[in-house]
Amino acid sequence: MATELKPPKKSESNVIGGAAGAGGGTLLVLLAQNLPESSSWKSWLIIIAPSVSILLSSIWLWAKRRIEDYFKNKEFNSAVEEAKMTLSEALNNTGTTDAHKNKLIKELEQLEMVAVKAKLKRVEVLAK
Repeated sequence: MATELKPPKKSESNVIGGAAGAGGGTLLVLLAQNLPESSSWKSWLIIIAPSVSILLSSIWLWAKRRIEDYFKNKEFNSAVEEAKMTLSEALNNTGTTDAHKNKLIKELEQLEMVAVKAKLKRVEVLAK
């Protein structure tokens, strides 16, 4: 029996993204504080630290979403292919009755329609 992994809650994802940004901004300030007072970089690094924090948080959240979408699509495509293979094996089984084959063909058609609708929905989202 496979264990189903649940994605983190949206608030958890935002907290992690914020922590990544805050950590990056803090690191930048610490690096700046270790520079000599005469360094022109020191003041600039301290000034841009908040912007770097926001940028890192945004990059983290964007990358996390892209990765989640990739694996969700991969899982969906895998499930569709597995279901198609199972239906095809049942259709090719010599012991399958014609009545059962007709049901399997309808199931295969429904599966293909679900896959097509999912891909069309994805295209519509990308087109916006």
